[in-house]
Amino acid sequence: MRARTLALRARGRVAQPAQSHALTSLAAIVAALLLSSGCALQVGARTGISTVEDPARFAAAGRVTAMVMLPRVRGVGGIEVDGAARGRIGATWSLGLTGGYRIEPDASAGTVGFELLGHLGARVDDSTLRLAKKWYGGLSFGFPCAIGVGRSGADDYNGSLWIAHGAIELVPFGSVLYRRVPDSDGGRVGALELTVGLTLRLRVATDLL
Repeated sequence: MRARTLALRARGRVAQPAQSHALTSLAAIVAALLLSSGCALQVGARTGISTVEDPARFAAAGRVTAMVMLPRVRGVGGIEVDGAARGRIGATWSLGLTGGYRIEPDASAGTVGFELLGHLGARVDDSTLRLAKKWYGGLSFGFPCAIGVGRSGADDYNGSLWIAHGAIELVPFGSVLYRRVPDSDGGRVGALELTVGLTLRLRVATDLL
């Protein structure tokens, strides 16, 4: 009995360092991504037509997204929380992932960027993510415009003592989403949403790497 107890304690001591090592590794990966690129928080609103109901009806929605940006490979990815109001359905909430391709805007030259993003997620009902019954997927395209930077000019980067700097972007965009929703007979049907909108984005990047 004593030998068994000692063996269980030894296993516990082995498991705890392994879990701690996994968490440390995950934190290091996230930190490396942020140090080699940057992150962003954005709030957007959009409006358009939804065929979730028959006939098609007006839809309005807002979205909050937290993103990691990888300018060296022109990539971007993040998590999005979406709230929408559609005709007689009322307010709904969704949780999803987004990622895609991005060309940076140049504030000093006054140029506009471009981004093409994919979206995939599901509706949240009663605190449950309905992955099988109420999912969505689609594409959006936008044209980010830099309207504010953390310091003037880009020529002083090498001499800067700042660890991080910020920028503000306005992103007009359009999106096409396909939604899988229940119908009145208990089955599931597909529906389209065609919307246009505007996003306000706060970016934080670093000059360390």
